[in-house]
Amino acid sequence: MSETRKPLNRLKRHSLKEVKINAFPLTAEEWQEILQQHGFIIEHVETAPMHLLYPKRLIEDEGFLGVMKIAKNVLTNAKARKRVLFMRKTFMTYNQYLQGISIVARLPK
Repeated sequence: MSETRKPLNRLKRHSLKEVKINAFPLTAEEWQEILQQHGFIIEHVETAPMHLLYPKRLIEDEGFLGVMKIAKNVLTNAKARKRVLFMRKTFMTYNQYLQGISIVARLPK
């Protein structure tokens, strides 16, 4: 098991248990392997820092009005606030192992 895989497995257990996120973090290599196993040819791979729940990124992703709606929900809903704060803490804890990934892949002709 790779040194990156161990903390991602902890993150998976942590997020499934506490936040009820049914997401499974994979490394760039694991994503490529899955695509290749299903017959895809990898054309391009690009990664970027995972900045979910950072104010600048929230505005870029959701727009100003979307962020205001999220802020209202976080301020007025204790359960939502607890989940969001927990997710942010989790993302900060595992930040060095998380990244956004974009893969361009195609099926052979």
